[in-house]
Amino acid sequence: MRQKRDEAFRLVMTPLEKSALEALAEHDDGSQAAIVRRLVRSEAERRGLWPMPATPAREGVHYAAA
Repeated sequence: MRQKRDEAFRLVMTPLEKSALEALAEHDDGSQAAIVRRLVRSEAERRGLWPMPATPAREGVHYAAA
């Protein structure tokens, strides 16, 4: 089941970083937002932070790898 994505934030990048993101998205036939989400999940998993454990502050929020 796909999670509702309703959390937005502004991301400021250098022109070189933006070009790299555009190239990644084009290479994967995906959106830039999808690439950023995948990179965040991948790095969080690498650091042992994904999936995130349930805590009282996160009640009702379900984290799952997509």
